[in-house]
Amino acid sequence: MSIVTGEQGTLMIRTAATLASILAISTVTHACNVPVFRYALERWRPDAYDAIVFHDGRLSPADSTLVQRMADASAEPVHANLRTNLANVNDSLPRWVRSVWTA
Repeated sequence: MSIVTGEQGTLMIRTAATLASILAISTVTHACNVPVFRYALERWRPDAYDAIVFHDGRLSPADSTLVQRMADASAEPVHANLRTNLANVNDSLPRWVRSVWTA
């Protein structure tokens, strides 16, 4: 059995003292009982997806009905996370809509 002396011995003593100090002052912590995903599902409203309906001129009655149904889905009681946007390609389009149209 050899005894460690010098710098190596000092380093080992410091390391042992540091570990002993950490163990002595550490306390047991308890996690909360509510999982984070459950909290998020119950309290955070999801971001809305943008649905862009591109059309050339006027919409037909059948297409207007479908667009209206999409818009109604984001209202109560369904509350889908969908935002319906109409974009007539003959009119000037906002920059963000134009970037989707030309992609």
